[in-house]
Amino acid sequence: MFAMGFGIIFTRKNTPKELMLRGVKIYLLGYVLNFFRYGIFNLTEAIFTGEFRSDMLEALFGMDILQFAGLALIFTGILKKLKLREIHMLAIAGVLSVIGSVIPAIDTGNFAGNWLLGHFVYTDPEACTFVFFNWYIFVAIGMVFGSILRKTEDTDRLYKRLLIVS
Repeated sequence: MFAMGFGIIFTRKNTPKELMLRGVKIYLLGYVLNFFRYGIFNLTEAIFTGEFRSDMLEALFGMDILQFAGLALIFTGILKKLKLREIHMLAIAGVLSVIGSVIPAIDTGNFAGNWLLGHFVYTDPEACTFVFFNWYIFVAIGMVFGSILRKTEDTDRLYKRLLIVS
């Protein structure tokens, strides 16, 4: 996710519209991957056994890293459309991370509610993995680092300082 944020700074196609469109594509690609990775097998089993199990919804709609990446690109596109700089995005990401960390796990009582809410805050392991509020900070840190690196004339000096800190 850090590398994704870093890459957003260095890509030529980083207009808000291009980021949001790429985000939608990646988000949907995550569900296509779910279908071919888990869903097709669960559907085949359901057809042969005649039994629809609840974990089939998890197999088809479980949120994973691609869905998060899509949301992150869409959100970054929105923030860029608002003409916010990377440091502002990092501040917003910090607030989101605090909110995501403070809110306890929420269980809505059904998979659909947990799935929808699980895009943003933690609900349960079946419905969400990479929740937006907690993970967007990594993308924002990558964007800040990328913008610092892009503006740095003496990268050797920057890397030496970072080496000492890290």
